[in-house]
Amino acid sequence: MNTAVAGVVRVASRYRWTVCALLFFATVINYMDRQILGLLAPMLQHDIGWTQV
Repeated sequence: MNTAVAGVVRVASRYRWTVCALLFFATVINYMDRQILGLLAPMLQHDIGWTQV
């Protein structure tokens, strides 16, 4: 019985770290996207007529 509980805990721990890694990478991609849009804003405003609104 004890080995079954250990197996469940091991699987839950693996999924926990997978979810944490996915959240981390989603946050990093979101941050990079916002930074790149900030750098490209002047060029995009000129090329396609974006405004601050």
